[in-house]
Amino acid sequence: MIQKNLTTILFLISAIFLTTIAASAQTAQTNKSWLDQPLKSWNRTGNNFPTLPRPAAVTDDATMLKRCYEQIRQPSNLAEEAVAKMGWKLYGASQRFGTTQIFTALSGFDGMCRPVGYQAFVYWEGRYAGTLSPAAMDSRSDGALTDFSLNSPTNISAEFVRYNQTDALCCPSRISNVFYELKRDDIPDLVPTLIETNATVQPDNQTNDNSNMNSLFGKRWTLTKIGNQNLSSDKPFIEFNKDEKRISGDAGCNLFSGGFEMNGASLKFSNIAGTLMACADETANRLERNFLQSLGDVTKFEIEGDTLRLFVKNKPNLIFRAKNPGDKTASVTGTVSYLPRIALAPNAVIKIQLLDVSKADAKSQTIAEQTINAEGRQVPFDFELKYDPNKINQRNRYALRAQIYENGKLRFTSTKSYQVITNGNPDKAEIIVDLAR
Repeated sequence: MIQKNLTTILFLISAIFLTTIAASAQTAQTNKSWLDQPLKSWNRTGNNFPTLPRPAAVTDDATMLKRCYEQIRQPSNLAEEAVAKMGWKLYGASQRFGTTQIFTALSGFDGMCRPVGYQAFVYWEGRYAGTLSPAAMDSRSDGALTDFSLNSPTNISAEFVRYNQTDALCCPSRISNVFYELKRDDIPDLVPTLIETNATVQPDNQTNDNSNMNSLFGKRWTLTKIGNQNLSSDKPFIEFNKDEKRISGDAGCNLFSGGFEMNGASLKFSNIAGTLMACADETANRLERNFLQSLGDVTKFEIEGDTLRLFVKNKPNLIFRAKNPGDKTASVTGTVSYLPRIALAPNAVIKIQLLDVSKADAKSQTIAEQTINAEGRQVPFDFELKYDPNKINQRNRYALRAQIYENGKLRFTSTKSYQVITNGNPDKAEIIVDLAR
């Protein structure tokens, strides 16, 4: 009897120990990052299904709940519901390619409303495949995920910031790019296959000289990138009036204006106000809100040639390009249609992208993008993607991708590669999209 009780006690101690290890695996930080160690898979052991982790316990104060939780969104499918039921809070956009989906969720926020204890989850055909990191991450810490891309249903790339002990929080000295393969089977298996770590270009701490400051004026600065999102439209844009110390521009749907103060490289906007017309679709609304909110958070600027960078929290969050009358443009034209006899909802949005797909094991680069609001119309839809020919390398491969969204959800997507521009390929394409599963 004593031996039996002792065996039972040892079993319980062992179970508690293993449970503690499993629970802490999502939050524990070690002196040596997994990004500096030999690659190994953490998502699946043996023939077992991957296990969906639980979030860390985070206590948020009441003020933070109101201030930060506007970033939280509700689940839009069964996969997101499964993660939310585990206690995770969904935030950020979801990426889909065919039957593969990636989305992010967090445990809480820090004092600046940055994610704490966050993770990126991968699902295939509604089945959990794994996470992009072996442990949950905190913003502005070594090994924190900053971007990911679903390049194909089985190919994923992600970017992680790397800090040394002497790095300022604004400026990690390295970036690690990780590439994954999703092995599709009855039990999906997400496996990291390659890690590339490179030094970052550190910002110049010197203030802008007077000639650089003066080059800010007398130009229309068109937004080309906000956060990690590349843009190719003529809006939003901003213009600076030196004499009146005023700004004006177009946020995408509404005109805006305001004041600015400049001291060396520091820049601050004030009293930004605009018209109140609603955008035709939620994507444009969201872009306009993010743009105007980011302007209010700008702390400094940097000009390099015809590129203007506005910094938010020491990070270049808004990137503009001066549009000059002599700039050359080229375009790719075509149509987007589908074969099933299905009518689109009036609020359908058609998105077409021109991508650089030269590297099979790297993230595709967006060269140009166009969004079309259906507004009750049906296929086919004509498109014209204008792009800068200086961005085209004749040795690279370029392809078109088309997607159709209804009520914010992907309804149709292109599954064929429509190559254009280089290697004898045309500047036109008739894109056929298929139902997204």
